[in-house]
Amino acid sequence: MSKKIKKTVIICGYRCNNKCRFCIDVNKRNLPEKTSKEIVNEMIQARSEGSTYLELIGGEASIRPDIIKLVGFAKKLGFSTITMSTNGRAFAYPNFAKDIVKAGLNNLIFSIHGHTDKLHDFLTQVPGSFKELIAGFKNMKNLLGLDRLGSNTIIIKQNYKQLPQIGKFIYNLGIRNSEFIFVDPTYGAAHDNFFEFVPRISE
Repeated sequence: MSKKIKKTVIICGYRCNNKCRFCIDVNKRNLPEKTSKEIVNEMIQARSEGSTYLELIGGEASIRPDIIKLVGFAKKLGFSTITMSTNGRAFAYPNFAKDIVKAGLNNLIFSIHGHTDKLHDFLTQVPGSFKELIAGFKNMKNLLGLDRLGSNTIIIKQNYKQLPQIGKFIYNLGIRNSEFIFVDPTYGAAHDNFFEFVPRISE
């Protein structure tokens, strides 16, 4: 019987260096970020309750000035898995990638919404974001190995017809833990622009 893992997800804030057209948090970008102390207290609480798996999310947690210190603190607390969901861009910088792995980050989930720079950059609204994503992935593959890396892809009108190509692209990167998530129209961009982003389930 496999051992149960208790996982804690901490939302660090909603700032992001991408501007994804379909983002569920598009209306939260100007909300204040959590302070280092608030996040540290949440980590301590999670460990006291037996959590061993920590995921830091945003927004984009990797752009926080204190992120390496936060990861280091999580390691000191004894989390066995420390991961992030990320657009990957910060990890394109080799020194940052090395420093955060040294601090204790040992798992990563990359957001990959297109198989080409044209499609991915169109969706993120940041020219060059695809190239940085791939550079970040390669850096982390060298540091952590492929079995520590995963991906997620949001399914929207602008990419659902390319899902086979996107899946093949992710597979060819070497990723084997990949999640395809139908866009959530509960709130955010897909709620405000439903017919622009939400495909019919039947399609």
